[in-house]
Amino acid sequence: MYVTPIKRFMQGLYGVGTAGALGLALSQNGQAVPQYVAEHPSAVWLVGPFFAAVTGLAFKEGACYGKPEAVALFFVTPLLLLGHLTGLVPEGAEKGLLLTFVALCTVFAGRKWTQAIKDDIGDKSVFMYQALPVEEQQRLDAERSVRH
Repeated sequence: MYVTPIKRFMQGLYGVGTAGALGLALSQNGQAVPQYVAEHPSAVWLVGPFFAAVTGLAFKEGACYGKPEAVALFFVTPLLLLGHLTGLVPEGAEKGLLLTFVALCTVFAGRKWTQAIKDDIGDKSVFMYQALPVEEQQRLDAERSVRH
């Protein structure tokens, strides 16, 4: 994520969701968090922010790199969690969504693991631009707008 406020927001969601999962893990006398969430749909409120961050990451990866599994994760993740939270998705379909989610995450992780670092870093000019003083950024922006 190149835009710092979006990056911080996603990190915040990750942290809140992780804290929710940790809180569940510590308060449920050894019951696994996924099992607890499966049995108590309202617990999605505690772990959901983590998955919101995953959805944001999937959007970025799908939009920037054109990864079909990331695009699919962008849709499957909220459908799975909101479907479970609301009870609007039948149990069989929910299990199918969960299997799809796991398969997509596996493909995504495998492709990310084998992606060349230079490709993962992307366009470094964004970082160079962000490192410039505000006045220089404004000057470059003005030059670009004149050319277009």
